[in-house]
Amino acid sequence: MSRNQALHILVAVLLFAVITVTQREIDKQELKSLAAGQKLLIFPKPAVLKMASLGHKNLVADYYWLKAIQYLGSCLILQLKPVRLYQYADFITDIDPKFFEAYYYPAVVMTIDRIDPLHNIALLEKGRKNLPEKGEIAYLLGFGYYYFMGERLKAAQNLKEAARLRNYAPYAILASRILAEDNNPELSLSILNELANDPKLANWSASMNQMMAGLKQQKILDQLNQKIAEYENLKHRYPEKLEELVSAGLLSSLPQDPLGGEFFINPQTRQAESTKKFYTGVYRPEGWK
Repeated sequence: MSRNQALHILVAVLLFAVITVTQREIDKQELKSLAAGQKLLIFPKPAVLKMASLGHKNLVADYYWLKAIQYLGSCLILQLKPVRLYQYADFITDIDPKFFEAYYYPAVVMTIDRIDPLHNIALLEKGRKNLPEKGEIAYLLGFGYYYFMGERLKAAQNLKEAARLRNYAPYAILASRILAEDNNPELSLSILNELANDPKLANWSASMNQMMAGLKQQKILDQLNQKIAEYENLKHRYPEKLEELVSAGLLSSLPQDPLGGEFFINPQTRQAESTKKFYTGVYRPEGWK
């Protein structure tokens, strides 16, 4: 080892020691500030630490990752929601933009506890930008856009990408359900058609084909209900049977149900239905309605 290398290592160790001692002094007030709901007590800007680390940014990022875990533990002890977790995660990923765990695990906690959805989305978008190959981040982002922001198209796009990156078709099926719920069956079908031919997803072909059949059924039902409305405007009454749509010239023939059922008109709702029903919307877990 040369003299310059030894000096470089010594300076790095001393700088890290200064950072550690300074942060420990800050930590003495951490529990008090937590209980009082004050702002996060943390070292100066990430850029300062990156410069002071002399190329050892991963070591500094790891140190603050441990601080984030310690903070989460303190919140558990005090029975507080970890509302500052985003600040830690954002701070750490500014130091090391490729730190996957600092994106993923804080986002999981924030999602489960429904903490600060806007910052949660911002953290995950940052993760997608810096780690575009991580399907786990794409999945959480899709989940957040749907359940917290109500942005179905962005949710579906991220879930589709998660399915491709993770070779896990159920993410794509969820994306198709979200778009179907948004009355966009054509886009739902296009997502599944694109991924159904991927050999990496061959094990999920039956599930995707069933979902595609359900979407096609829903598309036909929508068309039939449109024709029922046209019949009512034309005849000033609702049809009792679908065959009346054919005799009125609104349909050339009755369509076949892709799921093998029979189409009919429900006399109570006056809407077309199938004897073999298929739910194309999203299954919401209890408490996420």
